[in-house]
Amino acid sequence: MAHAGSYRTREAAFTERNRLAKAGFSAEVIVLYDTRRTPWYSLIAGAGASRRTALTICSRYTTLHGTQCTVRSFPAPKYRARAEQARR
Repeated sequence: MAHAGSYRTREAAFTERNRLAKAGFSAEVIVLYDTRRTPWYSLIAGAGASRRTALTICSRYTTLHGTQCTVRSFPAPKYRARAEQARR
């Protein structure tokens, strides 16, 4: 999957997700919590995509937005499960 960014506010994450959607990306926001129980809104694109596809997504994202994107080998379902655990 491609990790397009982490945001401190829900509004910022969803604003960027909507910009990605308008550019043709499929993206979602997952809420994670740090050790202080502060929420972080992670924006991921290409959940379930192969590494090659995720690299293409990141390259395209960087070209369109001028910001960096990182390919994570951590699968999106596991990322979601981690987010659920953090909420407990």
